[in-house]
Amino acid sequence: MTTAAAPSTSQPHHDAKAADDDQLTTYLASTTDTGKTLVGLAPLAALPEPDVAPDGGYGWVVVACVFMINAHTWGINSSYGVFLSYYLQHGFFPGASPLEYAFVGGLSIAMSQAVSPLATYLIRRFGIYIPLLSGIVLQTSALLGASFATSIWHLFLSQGVCFGLGMGLIF
Repeated sequence: MTTAAAPSTSQPHHDAKAADDDQLTTYLASTTDTGKTLVGLAPLAALPEPDVAPDGGYGWVVVACVFMINAHTWGINSSYGVFLSYYLQHGFFPGASPLEYAFVGGLSIAMSQAVSPLATYLIRRFGIYIPLLSGIVLQTSALLGASFATSIWHLFLSQGVCFGLGMGLIF
């Protein structure tokens, strides 16, 4: 159904009923199954109200926050292959095997899953903010710590354990 504004009339006399009625009217047009177009007048108040978000649009803020959480937890962890490729090509830690490098990524996922009961308890006890901020600090510290690593066990602790703990607390 389409709507259009009522056309203005250039006739000097107005309909007395329409002049007394303060409600605006609009033309309604709809096409039937036979292809004929039906046109009529209806009060503007009878038209459906436009949809308005019941929360004022705050739901989109939540969507943006969840997107950021997913990007900074599963997104970074899922891109560990980029780190792994870089570590293997440049041989940062002499004597470290490819399996040890790969273990760092697996350790991160394992830690994030292992810390989930603790994260659930902390969220129930303190609310979402303390575990979330703790996870952010742990993840940031882990990636910064990994950049200063001089041995493979530093990666185990930073990118494996610390990043996994932070990821578990955030997600």
